[in-house]
Amino acid sequence: SSDLGITCAEMCEAMDAYADWGDYADARWVGATHAEIMDMRRARGDVNTYQFAREDGLSHEAAKEHAVRACPLQGAMRYWEMVKLGYDPNTIIEIDEATYGDPDEYLKLVDRGYDHEAAIERLGWR
Repeated sequence: SSDLGITCAEMCEAMDAYADWGDYADARWVGATHAEIMDMRRARGDVNTYQFAREDGLSHEAAKEHAVRACPLQGAMRYWEMVKLGYDPNTIIEIDEATYGDPDEYLKLVDRGYDHEAAIERLGWR
């Protein structure tokens, strides 16, 4: 961990706040500072979404906003993937609810030419 410049005090604080040390280290690896990660955790953000967003060049504040939106989702692990496909956060929330956190069936319907409303309806959500 010393190659990431993580101090003993940072490690202790991170271990108190995190269930998974690897997630913390991964976020540091993509350039987030200790203070930024702790800020995101206090905001109850999803650490994977935060890490992916930072890795793709988003600022701390923008990544944190996405991480907070992703956190309550069943498919939080897939949130950033959906953002990158061009879906806005409100649509992602609707897809998450309709697919119980696994958007693959939805994405297959869209690939086959269904628009959003028709795909959601086909999944039996409406």
